[in-house]
Order: sequence, then C-alpha cells, then structure tokens
Amino acid sequence: MTETPGQGELRIVVRACGLCHSDLHLMHNSWGTSQFPMIPGHEVVGVVDAIGEGVPPARLDQRVGVGWQCGACGQCRQCRDGHDNLCPDARHTCVGRPGEMQAYGHHEHHTQPVTYSGATMSSYENYDEVSRVYDRMRRPVGVQQTLAWLSRIGPAETLEILDAGCGTGQFSEALLPHVRALQCVELNPGMLDVARRKLATAGPDVTLQQGDLLDLPLADSSVDGLCINQVVHHLPDDDTWSLHRRAFAEVRRVLRPGGSFILNTATAEQIAHGYWYFGLLPDRALHAMADRYAPLDRVHELLRAVGFDEVERHVPDEVIFGENYLRSDGPLDPDWRRADSTWTHATPTELDAILDRVRAMQAAGTLDAWMHAADAKRGGVGQVTLVAAR
Repeated sequence: MTETPGQGELRIVVRACGLCHSDLHLMHNSWGTSQFPMIPGHEVVGVVDAIGEGVPPARLDQRVGVGWQCGACGQCRQCRDGHDNLCPDARHTCVGRPGEMQAYGHHEHHTQPVTYSGATMSSYENYDEVSRVYDRMRRPVGVQQTLAWLSRIGPAETLEILDAGCGTGQFSEALLPHVRALQCVELNPGMLDVARRKLATAGPDVTLQQGDLLDLPLADSSVDGLCINQVVHHLPDDDTWSLHRRAFAEVRRVLRPGGSFILNTATAEQIAHGYWYFGLLPDRALHAMADRYAPLDRVHELLRAVGFDEVERHVPDEVIFGENYLRSDGPLDPDWRRADSTWTHATPTELDAILDRVRAMQAAGTLDAWMHAADAKRGGVGQVTLVAAR
C-alpha cells in the first residue's frame, strides 16, 4: 500500500513486523470477521516516510511502533479516562484493513491528546526528556510582575497560590518565599519528579500532585491566585480554542471570589522576532509554533466568556534562557535546543541544514555578529506576554 496519505494520515516504511496468535485467528477466520485476501500483522516497527495534511512535519523520519489498535475517537468517556482500548469506535490494525506484513503501512496520525492516566499532555514535545535539561537552560520569567498583580488581592504572604503546569517547579520556587502556601500541579511524570525533588524540603505549605489543566485536582474556590506559565500552547487545540476555554473555566472554578489568574503566553510577533535563533528556522516551522498560541484578543474573549471581567497585559524585558540565551553555538547543543519546544517543528532534514549553516558561520567568524543582528529585533517585542484576569 503506497498511496499518498490523506488528511490526518501518515505512511510508515515497515522495518520489522511480528505475528501473534490473534493474526492466526484472523487468517483462519476463527472469529467469523475476516476479509480475504488478507495481510496479517500488527506488531510493527518502522519509519514515517510520508505525511498528510494536518500532520506535523516533525513526524517525518521518526521511528514509530504500531500495535493491535491503530485508532480511537479520543472524545468518549473511556478515552478521556485513559482506557482508549475500550473505545466503542476503536480501530484495529489488521481488522477490516491491511495489516503490517508488507513494505508500507498506512495509519491515522493521532492529533488527540497523548494520554497518561487519562490526562492531556503535550501533543508534540517529550517532556520526560526535557525534564533532564530544563533547569540547566531555562529561567522563570515574569516573577516580579506576577507578584505585583497577586498583591492586589491582599498581602502576598497571606495568599494561597496554584502553579498549574508547574513543570520542574522553577516558577514555584521563585514564588515560594513570598506567599503563604503553594500548590503545584504537573502532568508529566519526569517534570513532576524534578519539582518534587527541588521542593522536597520546602515545608508543609507546599503541595505537589499530578493533574491536568482540563481537570484540576482541586476543590471549587480553593486558591487565591493561579499561574499558568508557557503551557496552554501544548494543548492539542484547533482554531476554535475550545480546550483553552475549558482550561480557563477550570481556573475560574478553583479561584476564590476576587482571585487573580496570570497567564504567561506569547504572541505571533514574539515568535517571529523575540528569539534570535528563530531566524534560523524555516517559516513553516515558525508558523506551526505561532499557530499554537491563541491570539491575545481571543484570549481576552475566552477569559470573559468564563467569568473574568478585568483583563490586562504586560511584556517583561526578560529572556527565558537567562544567561544561556546569547550562546551563538547554542543550536549545536542538543540539550540547548531541547529546552525550547519550537525546535520540534523542524524536520530532521531542516535541522541538518540549520546546523550546517551555523557551523559555516562559525567557521567564517560571522556567527556572533549574525546573532546580535537577529536579536536586535527583540527590542520592544519581548519573548513572552503576561495576561492578568480577575
């Protein structure tokens, strides 16, 4: 099967495939559901060699595996609870379609959330890997403005704050000396493990738990302030921004009356001009990243739709990489790149071309000058935008 993948589909070059007893049942029509001629096989490892519209280019050349089940609706109760194998619309790899004992396999690309205990994770970044390098490369941005906004609720030392999507706990650690109590929620196990180790001796007023932005594990009206820092663009949303609205509704639910919500996000202009190294990436990759951020006017509409009245913005004059930012050789360091998920939108071929370009400028002695010229565009634009809502 070598046809071009359609919308939301990808094609896999099969490198290895096993047969199990289920395949034998199908071959012998033991269940009375087999269709002949038949290609069995559902235990496959291969490489993505073609993608259809709507599939991230970064999927090209990725090594992938396919099992018994190749699809599910992603919306029913079973899927939302992490039991997609029980989905009434589950689709199976070699039942009613060709199996994998062939040169090519043809599959849906799952744009539904990656699941861990039924919750929503990043749809394009592996944060178990990122957790190993994040604290070495990244710095919390917007802490002082966040504290200034929170102080409008009351003295900061009297407040209970939730850091939702706390990652490795960088922002939580920065807030901790200034507030009465801190709750930290993070979905990714790797990031949460780093946060737990970091805040292990912080005292009884710090609570860490695994949880999802779309279903926060907190009671109604339980915190005074809530922060979400550079997280919502990982939701597998579409141009209706329905998942953003669900996340904002959860924020509204757990905030006490008069509480404040501070969202750390970015604009398309900041993606285009706020980072010197984005000038190395192809326009397609930058557009893919920018499209993950809801426009600020739309963010304001969604916040008001769930019950927030006052909304304001601030652009801090800070960089997310801190002292690691102006490293002209940074793109050559896989750990440096891993700390910014924008790089995942470049295909392996595009990344090779970028690294060749950096090495060529480095050899010519022009790399530092190019970096500073590219970074000049950041002035007046910034890298992130803080949005406060009450």
